[in-house]
Amino acid sequence: MSKNLIQIWDSLCRKTPFLARRIHWSDGYHAVVEAIDCDKMPYGTAYGYAVAGGQPTNHFEYDKNWRESKVIPCGGNYSWELVDE
Repeated sequence: MSKNLIQIWDSLCRKTPFLARRIHWSDGYHAVVEAIDCDKMPYGTAYGYAVAGGQPTNHFEYDKNWRESKVIPCGGNYSWELVDE
């Protein structure tokens, strides 16, 4: 079952950074989650950046909030999975 980034963070004993991907992304595309701001589970804000092939990418560049504060777009959607690499 897919989770949101806050749920994944909680399952990792609230440790960052971690690597996650949207379930519809192509292989090799991931998000590095560097920080989580959470007042009430499972709601919060995830911060980080996108990578493709292990290298930082501008995949989130379309989102003004990400450009200004590194808030990962759609971090609260239940469409993420942990990447074990």
